[in-house]
Amino acid sequence: MGLNTQSKKNLPRTPFERSEKQCVSSEARKLSMPQNLDYLQNLSHFFLLFIKKTLPLTKNKIMAATIEATLSSPITAEAYLKMQRSGPRELAPKYELINQNLVLMAGASRNHVKINKNLIYTLEHQVRTHHLNHEVSANDMRVVSHVESKNYFYPDLVVVENKPYFEDEALQDTLMNPTIVIEVLSNSTEALDRGDKFRSYRLTKSVKEYILVSQYTPFVEHHYLGDNGRWQLDDYTEGVIPLKTAPFELSLEDIYFKVDFNDPIANKDPEPVI
Repeated sequence: MGLNTQSKKNLPRTPFERSEKQCVSSEARKLSMPQNLDYLQNLSHFFLLFIKKTLPLTKNKIMAATIEATLSSPITAEAYLKMQRSGPRELAPKYELINQNLVLMAGASRNHVKINKNLIYTLEHQVRTHHLNHEVSANDMRVVSHVESKNYFYPDLVVVENKPYFEDEALQDTLMNPTIVIEVLSNSTEALDRGDKFRSYRLTKSVKEYILVSQYTPFVEHHYLGDNGRWQLDDYTEGVIPLKTAPFELSLEDIYFKVDFNDPIANKDPEPVI
């Protein structure tokens, strides 16, 4: 029996097209089936990257918000690590995992970057000059904090005394035993840095000092575990900070070298990059 014209138009014209349509149909059937959380998180993660590059701004914001709502559901440590390790690291947006919730890392202001570089230089210089057995890592080193549920952070700076230990020794991308943690405060992160993060670090046995550095004014808070087992606080607006658990000194003059507090653009926090 012959086919009408409309039916012929709907038929694949080549073997390649038939194969392609069968593949798409197969994938559609797969996606219509219930999927586990790991798969959905990874799919959402890469779709966010796709829409950021391809859609107009208005549609981009609407769709990104929709997918972010999916990512806001509780996520296991295993699913989080799988998502963060998927694809090229330099292209993947960085998330922290706090109480099983994803927190997208914001970008850094110019002053934030300057302060971070100054801190790295100051600490590395002392390590090399005095041949200290310490390792300094910047904000690409993920840190795991073992509390009720595992929390994962990207601190601005961490110092490890003696040998660093990693959650996965084969990958060495998640540090387990930071001694000193330093965060440069911004308007978008200060509440977390003072709240859930500090609580997690206090419950992490290896952490002995937690330093918060303002990027808007010369002001540094030095939290440290005292001999009595209680956390204590010293504030600095000038002078030199002697660290307690390592033979380091942090001068506020060095920390704020070439930082312009009066430049509104240099102090402006950029939007999180998806």
